[in-house]
Amino acid sequence: MVGVASCAAVVEVWAAVFVVAPLAVLCSWALDALAKRHWIDDPLRASAVHWGSGAVSLVVGVGVFASPKLVADVYLNGYDTARDRCASLDGLVKNDDDSDRVDYAHRARTSGCRDFYGVAHGGSGRQLAWQVAALGCYTAWALATSAVVFVGLRAAGLLRVKLEDEVRGLDVTHHGGSAYEWYEPLAALPEAQVEKALPVSEEPATTDEEEGKA
Repeated sequence: MVGVASCAAVVEVWAAVFVVAPLAVLCSWALDALAKRHWIDDPLRASAVHWGSGAVSLVVGVGVFASPKLVADVYLNGYDTARDRCASLDGLVKNDDDSDRVDYAHRARTSGCRDFYGVAHGGSGRQLAWQVAALGCYTAWALATSAVVFVGLRAAGLLRVKLEDEVRGLDVTHHGGSAYEWYEPLAALPEAQVEKALPVSEEPATTDEEEGKA
């Protein structure tokens, strides 16, 4: 769903199903593996799914596969009207005195309505460039605002909960009840069993004999 959200209005079904969606899934898997490799705490895979798949939809979906007819239907008030408008942009337009319209003539020498199409449909590449720029803006905004929030929480000592609370479950320790009716939460277990669930220290245990020698 995320992988085709940005491009749904302007991409043909075949492109969404056979190109954009598979690429979005692969991008999500790759980012998920990268997060695990570098121990990035993202248990919901929000970055991999929403940023990664969304980036594919935003850049590849719109920038590469935006269909001329769908772009016209959605953004240029109907295909027939848009076709006439694009014809006037793509070809020289004469005034009554046989002089060129300067604004249209300039567009005619460049790309006209091809600016709005995906490059796979004969687009000029300008829309693709704008999609990449938009991705950069969204990413920068998200990083900046997230940094303010998370750095602030860390400075206040509120970014992480205690390890014991994680083991018991935040639904129980912070929200007043179990989120799952079908299993017994650790909070209801004896303290000894909860301690067994906590990670063991990596330092090797010393024997009584070693302590005596020390």
